[in-house]
Order: sequence, then structure tokens, then C-alpha cells
Amino acid sequence: MLLVFATNNRRPDFLRDHPLVNAPVIKMINHPQNPFVKLLVIWGRDDKDLLQAAKGLAQGNILFRGDSVVVNDVKPLLPRKPYDAPNWVRTDRPVTFAELKNYEGQLQASALQTAAINVSFNLPPDLFLLRNSGVDMKINYRYTTPMVGGSRIDVNLNNQYIESFRLSPRSTTDRLLLHLPLLQELSDSNNKITIPALTLGALNQLRFNFEYVNTIPSTDDGSCIISRPLNNHAVIADDSTIDFSKYHHFIAMPDLRAFASSGFPFSRMADLSETVIVMPEHPGTTQVEILLNTLGLIGAQTGFPAINLTVTDDISSIQNKDADILLIGAIPQEFAGQQQINLLIDATASWGKKRQCGTLITHKL
Repeated sequence: MLLVFATNNRRPDFLRDHPLVNAPVIKMINHPQNPFVKLLVIWGRDDKDLLQAAKGLAQGNILFRGDSVVVNDVKPLLPRKPYDAPNWVRTDRPVTFAELKNYEGQLQASALQTAAINVSFNLPPDLFLLRNSGVDMKINYRYTTPMVGGSRIDVNLNNQYIESFRLSPRSTTDRLLLHLPLLQELSDSNNKITIPALTLGALNQLRFNFEYVNTIPSTDDGSCIISRPLNNHAVIADDSTIDFSKYHHFIAMPDLRAFASSGFPFSRMADLSETVIVMPEHPGTTQVEILLNTLGLIGAQTGFPAINLTVTDDISSIQNKDADILLIGAIPQEFAGQQQINLLIDATASWGKKRQCGTLITHKL
């Protein structure tokens, strides 16, 4: 499917015979040259109508019926708060596993021997985790009673083993109070060495393996017994929690890794309300592609559309503005020769060369 923007005065040739619209409209039509391709047309009388239709589509609060809909009104969403992106774990309170699961049934598993349950979660990249307190988890779970001893639950974080716990043959429910150690310290009389024990990043995965010990049925005389093995079941309760509320936000900038993995620092506000994008007055195709791809990247990481960002070609409007600036194109003449900008470019270019990637310049003025 392709996306087309059109106004009554500016529209592609294949829409020149289409009746003029008198309101913001979103319409699905066939491609004029390929019947197997659909076009989603965002149509309006002017640019203001286009913005209203696009906002309604991005916010998802329009009821679509048939092949077209008129966007008469778009209800404004509540202002966003820092670090409240839908795809990020809340860091102001404990978070339940019900909030982390992506689909029903994710927190349960069945298997003969290993029943595995995976839980993924995303963190703000500036969450400062370098302290000894670790991360607390409270895990409530149910399981099939093991037939013999030796069965256990193994807990892993990002493919790193944490700890194992015995599955009691006399119970079907249990609870873990688990402490994820983020740092281990080794000390001698002269030096104190800090060794990372577990690594948390922007994208993380917890894995709970319910490992069952199975026996082969037999008789006293050693003859075989035919039996049908039964699946073992394991469930982690929705009210299990993980708590990052003890940590603060800090990160040294610029950091292209944080941008590539999470769209940071622009994604700090999920709607990009504190972001200003500076474009040339007449951007080329490549620059427009960079703009759309960048916004798509950030939206995919946050789970929220960039509906409140500012796009401008007036560099003077951001000189004293407290905002995150994303510059696409050449550095404006007003910034040329500034020591702060030169240091930023050198640091970013050095980072990029080390990782054999391109250079993106971000700065907060």
C-alpha cells in the first residue's frame, strides 16, 4: 500500500478528474496502473486539512467504514509526560507482568520437559543502573506438580543465567522474591573493582524455564511398560512485578547507540513535543526520506506517533529554544565556526568511524 497526500490545488495527475473535497478525507483507492496495489489518499482543501486528517489517522481514534471517511474532528490527546512511551517500562512504580505481556497466553507454557516463558521489556536508554541495589522482582507462579524430585525453574536475563529454584513435589503454587544483581564488587587492600554481573539494555528479555525431570516407567523384573507422557504446565501470574523505580535518568551525550536503539533523546517525550526538526527551505527527495524514516524509527521504538513535533526551515527560531534539535541537511551558516558545534561534529564523527556507520548530529541548544 502506498500513501498519497493531495489537496484541491495540488494533486497527482491520476487524481485530476476526482471531485474536489470540502473537508479532510481519508480514502482507499486502487492504483491506476496496478490493480493489486492500494493507495491510501490523505486529501484536504489545504495543508490544514491534511494535517487534521493525518493526525486523526495517526491517533487511531477514527471509525473507518467503507473505502473513505471524513475527518470532521480530531480530539486532542492528553499531554505526554517524560518517559511515558507506551513501549517503555514505567520507571516511577513497580510494573506488573500483565502490563508487559503482548498477547493472551504469553505467561503460560506447556511441554514434556522444558516449559519456557519469555517476557520482553524496553527501558529508557538513559536509565542509570550503576548501583548495588539491583532490580527487584516478585514472581507468583503455578505449575504441574513434579512426579519426582529434581525439577526446577531456571531464570535468565538477556541469555545470562541468574538463579535456579526447586519445584516442590508437594505444591502447585509458589512465589519468588528475586533480586537481579546489576553489579558485583571485588575488593582487596588497595583496589576496589566493579564487575558488571548482568547487562540491561534498551531491549531486554526475561526467560523462565520450568525444567521437569521425567522417569521411564518400568517393573521390578525390568520389563517395559507402555505409557503416554503428559505435558507439564506452567503459568506466571499477571500480578508478578518488576521494579525500576529506584533509579534515576542520566546519560552522556551525544550517544548514537541510544538514538539507533530508542530514538533518544527525542523519544523522551513520546509525541516529540520537545523536538524541533530543521529542514532546508526546499528539501530534496533524500532529505524527505530521512525525515520520514527517522520519525518512523522513533515511533516504532516508543509505540506512539510523533504528532506534536515542530518542523521548520527558520534556523533563527531555535537559537534560544529549549528543545531537542534534529538537523537534516547542511549545517546553517549561522552555526558555522561555532566551537560547540565543531566539537559536537568531531565527537559524532569519531563515534561513527569506530562503528563504521553514518553520522547523525543531535544537539540541545
